[in-house]
Amino acid sequence: DLKAALKDDGGAGRAMRNDVHDFVVGNEPLHDLGGNASGNENVDVSDRVPPTAQATRDSHVREAGHALDVLNECVRFLLGLVEAAVFPALLIYLNNWFARSERSFANSFVTLSTPVTVLWMSIVSGYLVQAFGWRWMFVIEGVPSTAWAFAWWYLADDKPSQAKWLPAADQQAIERTIAAEQAGVKNVRNLGEAFRAPAVIIMATLYFFWGLALFGFVLWLPTIIKATGISDALQVGTLSAIPYAVAVIVMLVVAKRADEQQERRWHVAIPAVLGAVGL
Repeated sequence: DLKAALKDDGGAGRAMRNDVHDFVVGNEPLHDLGGNASGNENVDVSDRVPPTAQATRDSHVREAGHALDVLNECVRFLLGLVEAAVFPALLIYLNNWFARSERSFANSFVTLSTPVTVLWMSIVSGYLVQAFGWRWMFVIEGVPSTAWAFAWWYLADDKPSQAKWLPAADQQAIERTIAAEQAGVKNVRNLGEAFRAPAVIIMATLYFFWGLALFGFVLWLPTIIKATGISDALQVGTLSAIPYAVAVIVMLVVAKRADEQQERRWHVAIPAVLGAVGL
């Protein structure tokens, strides 16, 4: 039935439209045709459906599929809206706490959130889909994120001077070091000037293509694995986690080396080229 089909499916709009169509074909209560009106049995009545009923049924299927597509797009848009604000905000936050000599390694821990999360959540998500269905998977995985938002509000301090757990001498030392590094940085008068800055344009372009490759890989890797003949959601999730396990190790090594050598450009360019070759 539809509930079981959606439970096994990953939640893609096209698959859900097919499930809706299969369900309607097998369970639509056509009393005048003598079909199964209860909807409890999966009976194929497609060969007995008159043209008017066929058109009505297909219209309902298209409307249901369109509604699911719109819902998926709205949810993904809202998620992207939050993600777009969180990552830059975290980088600015780290600038208040870490000096330039240790900032690459600190930033890597923020960036590691993607491979580390996908590493273990691929396996957990596969289990949740099998055990509870894709709807409950989203609900269960959304609860910790929501709870952490409130915890962050009370636990995270914007600057070292606000951290009651940090000795006063350490607070002053950190802020003096960061202030000295920022002394030679030119102030930006407004957003228009910032957006016209060549460095901002270059970095935004690099970040755009980085995100394009990243999300393309994240979204399509399970599909590529399933195309090899593996259909079990837990196995697909486990195999999808392997590249991210490698990424965690490599990112930490590269970030540590970049801080030690105080060199950034080649430590970004070489992994980016290797990633492009891999794609």
